[in-house]
Amino acid sequence: MSSREPYIVSHCYQATSKKACYEYTVRVWHLSGEEYFIHPAEKAFVIQRFDGEKPILELDIFPCEYLEQHSQRKVALIERDQRFFQLRRKKCMYFDGGSDITISTSSNAKLANTFTWNGLEIRNAYRIAVSLAQAEGTKEKKGRFVVKRDHIKVTVELSKEFKNYMVSMRRKNESQRAQLMEYPYDAFNAPPAPKQEYF
Repeated sequence: MSSREPYIVSHCYQATSKKACYEYTVRVWHLSGEEYFIHPAEKAFVIQRFDGEKPILELDIFPCEYLEQHSQRKVALIERDQRFFQLRRKKCMYFDGGSDITISTSSNAKLANTFTWNGLEIRNAYRIAVSLAQAEGTKEKKGRFVVKRDHIKVTVELSKEFKNYMVSMRRKNESQRAQLMEYPYDAFNAPPAPKQEYF
């Protein structure tokens, strides 16, 4: 385990010179949830030789048993990842984009101002709100489904929770991750951040 995230060790090896070890490399992996896929992501930690002794918790990677309250941390990590999979699970619902949908004018616009959305998030939020209205069967007199304030509120809260979860897991928001991967990102007018901020 590193001081920030849990990993599974795949293998370790040491580099030697004149029969003396000068560094250890620990290759690890963990599940990554970038974009639309959940996949294993590999990483390597290199521990350079140092003089004297060093507390194990000061190393870049160390066994999780050395952490205080290890059992509680393990349970918290399991619960966090279960929540992650729940949020990533797709629910297939049909929407033909027809004129059988209306949005209630009583929806409170302040809800949408609690944080910023990009175009994809707006589209997804609309689809989720419409799906909620269809699932509840909320209709007006003409038989059209009605997207109400509660549908928008649930969508906003879910999106906000997911954003917070991703920031806590990745230690970066979506714009920062997109900038790191050289994808289009929301903060396009901001000066580029130094590379060391991302590693």
